[in-house]
Amino acid sequence: MSLKHRAADLLRLNQLNLPYHADTFALFARLRTLPHAALLHSSDRRAATGCYDIVTAAPLRCVSYDQGVLSIGGERTVTLQPFDVLRREFQVDDGTPLP
Repeated sequence: MSLKHRAADLLRLNQLNLPYHADTFALFARLRTLPHAALLHSSDRRAATGCYDIVTAAPLRCVSYDQGVLSIGGERTVTLQPFDVLRREFQVDDGTPLP
């Protein structure tokens, strides 16, 4: 399977906007057993800089880069420019970059 993603593949992405929850850690605790669960916690809510938290789990594909090898969904590419490869690979058929 090619790393090129078709627009139809993008429609299969699942996004769920969760209602505000004062305790992000309690919310994440409910999801942490899912594959590749991650929490990006912006700050303590009492701080002026705390704004957004992002919770994710069970991705369609995993992306990793280690020692010159970029892996996308199990396919490996040797490169010293991983972001260039990602820009090329994650394009919709009409050339529009992914958000």
